[in-house]
Amino acid sequence: MSKALIIAICNQKGGCAKTTTAIETGACLAASGARVLLIDKDHQGNLTEAMGFVEEEAAGTYELLMGRARLEEVVRESSIENLYFVPATIDLSAAESELMGLIGREQQLRHALAGSLDKYDYIILDNPPSLGVIVINSLAAADYVIIPVQVFRFARKGLDRIITFFDLVQKRLNPDLKDWMVLPTMVDYRRRDEEKVNRLREQLGDKVFKSQIHVNSSVIESQEAGKPVVLFDKHGVGAKQYRSFALEMAQWIKAGQSVG
Repeated sequence: MSKALIIAICNQKGGCAKTTTAIETGACLAASGARVLLIDKDHQGNLTEAMGFVEEEAAGTYELLMGRARLEEVVRESSIENLYFVPATIDLSAAESELMGLIGREQQLRHALAGSLDKYDYIILDNPPSLGVIVINSLAAADYVIIPVQVFRFARKGLDRIITFFDLVQKRLNPDLKDWMVLPTMVDYRRRDEEKVNRLREQLGDKVFKSQIHVNSSVIESQEAGKPVVLFDKHGVGAKQYRSFALEMAQWIKAGQSVG
C-alpha cells in the first residue's frame, strides 16, 4: 500500500463547516473503497460526537500529540466500512499550552503518524478555529490543505492570513506541504451568495474548487441523526455536492502528484 495522503482542513474562522467537510469527504472516500482516518483535533469534539463516540476518559488526540499513546492505540472504528477516527476529549484543550514546553513541538503529529502511513489511503485532520500550535502541527504533517470558507465578506477577510501561514509553514517546517484550495461552504441563494462566490473566484482564480456546498436542511438533519448526509440522504442535494467535491478533490491531488 502506498503512503497515506494527509489533508488538513483549516480555517481560523469558526462556523464554516470544517467538521462537516471532514466527515462527509471521509465518508465519500471510504464509500469508494479507500481506507480513511479522521483525526479530531478540536477539543470541542464535534467530529467525535458525530461518530457516536461518548467515552469521556478514552485516550485520543491529546495523548497522541503529547507522545503518550501510539496511533494504533487511539484509532477507533466507525459504523462506516473503511472509515476510522481518532477521538478528541476536553483534555485536548490543555495541549496548546503543554506543547509550548516541548522541543520540536510543531512536529509532534508528524512523528506520531510516521509509522502508520501505509495503513491508510487518506488521513483527514479536522482542526480548531485558530492558527495556534495545534494547527501548526497539522500543517507540518500535511500534504494538502483545504480551506472551507463562508463567502460573505467578513469570512473572506481571514483568507490572506491563513494563506500567509501556509507559506511560512511550507518554507520553515514542511517542504512537502504541496498546495491549498478553497471550498465555498454554506452558500445561500437567498443572500445572493452566488455573486459573492463569483467575486471569490475572481480574487483567487483556480485556487477555488468548482464544487460548492449550499445551505441544506438534509445536512442538518443528518447531523442530528448521527449519520453522514451521503448515507442519510444519498440522493439529496447535500450528498450530491459532497460527492462532487470529494471527486474533484481527488482529481486535484492526482494532478498535483503527477506534476510533482
